[in-house]
Amino acid sequence: MSSLGDYEFAYQNWKMAGASDEPRPILTIELTLPDGDPFAISGLLDSGADVTTFPRSMAAEFGYVFDALPAVKLNLVGGDSVAREAPDPVPATIVGTSESLELKPVFNDDHIVVWGRADVFRTFIVAFDEAGAKFSLTPRDDES
Repeated sequence: MSSLGDYEFAYQNWKMAGASDEPRPILTIELTLPDGDPFAISGLLDSGADVTTFPRSMAAEFGYVFDALPAVKLNLVGGDSVAREAPDPVPATIVGTSESLELKPVFNDDHIVVWGRADVFRTFIVAFDEAGAKFSLTPRDDES
């Protein structure tokens, strides 16, 4: 049996509003908030998401006032949405590994955290094994 990549993760049951409770590619990342405190949070690893998004209610935890952040347009499956983008990236570590990355948070009206392509997928080669209910992350070399 071959390995998908350097770090393999089993899908987890994760209830999403309006969706069935079925295994999904959930990744837990520990963020370093502006006050220096670590904060671990799980989110959906989504190859269709352009950016990493957090619920607007979390902007304050990052030290921001939601309405004071610059507006950005998100193109979502259900239509366009206006969101707010943090001015600075946030240092983060993939829980269960020593791998780090920087996330550029975008806050929107969704109620879940979504790890998107602009951060996670640019830092790692991501492979999904839907039948095996698992996914993997392989760090990209600096030359990629």
